[in-house]
Amino acid sequence: MTNPRIREHLRGVFPPLVTPFNRKGDIDLDRFRENVKYYATTAVSGIVIAGSTGEAPYLTAQERLKLVEAARDIVRPPQLLIVSTGLESTLLTIKLSREAVALGADALLVITPNYFKARMADAAVQLTYYRSVADSLRRPILIYNIPQFTGIRLAPETIGALSRHP
Repeated sequence: MTNPRIREHLRGVFPPLVTPFNRKGDIDLDRFRENVKYYATTAVSGIVIAGSTGEAPYLTAQERLKLVEAARDIVRPPQLLIVSTGLESTLLTIKLSREAVALGADALLVITPNYFKARMADAAVQLTYYRSVADSLRRPILIYNIPQFTGIRLAPETIGALSRHP
């Protein structure tokens, strides 16, 4: 069962944060924390980390988790911490999502796997994927439908069916 407080607060503005890097190409956690601190003092409903703006395709699972740890110490209720955890594998998405939740993620942003586009274009496969992820977690998931990057467009009917999933 998802925490009702989280569902109640999943509305408003959630800025997607950038992930800063140093000259060596490593995440600059100090600069990231500064950015998180800034948004934590504003009226936003929460923040999104490791999304497209946060360089998700280029981050390892461990790097995403470091961002969660860094942000969780700063973002406090009622603001929510939304973490992008979608990967190409259902099992890896679930594993990363569980780890992010264990570190304090309030909700998860899950992109549609797209390496096998022809298969993932099937609405039944999309439903199975998102339901499998949702059923394995105790946090809300947000469907990250971004066809300009994935090449897959989720139909309104598919999103509607998923929105009714418990």
